[in-house]
Amino acid sequence: MHSFEKIAELLITTVLFFLIPLQYAGAKADVVGRTYVMTETAYLVEAVRTTGRLSGQMYQEYLKRLGATGQVYDVKIIHYEKLLNETEEGYQTYYHGIYTEDILEALFSEEGSYVFSPGDFFRIEVCAVGPSLAERFSLFLRAGAKENGVQVIYGGRIRNEAG
Repeated sequence: MHSFEKIAELLITTVLFFLIPLQYAGAKADVVGRTYVMTETAYLVEAVRTTGRLSGQMYQEYLKRLGATGQVYDVKIIHYEKLLNETEEGYQTYYHGIYTEDILEALFSEEGSYVFSPGDFFRIEVCAVGPSLAERFSLFLRAGAKENGVQVIYGGRIRNEAG
């Protein structure tokens, strides 16, 4: 019975002194990663809102910066094009959605950029494809309790202040 107590003490000590601090440090690293992804996404969206265009170079640079986190992300780009419909009472405003595939096609065509009109809406959604190292470690400690990865949604109305 004495040896069982020693083994239990050793396991509890290992968990308290090593595994818990490692999980805490990993969680802090995830917070830093989420903040970084949010900052880079906000920077790109604000540049697009201000200039009224998204270039292939801007998008590639954004993906490169996201890649610096060591995570793989699914990035969705959405453009809500503002359209007017003339009715008997006047004009009715509605929005038509243009999604990632069409926008990327324009970005990597001969033109090399995608142009927005003032009043349009632009949004980027970023989701982590797989768990981070800290999330995997947390899954191990919590016996499979799934956590959501990085998810950032940022967007706004196009101002086109560049002219």
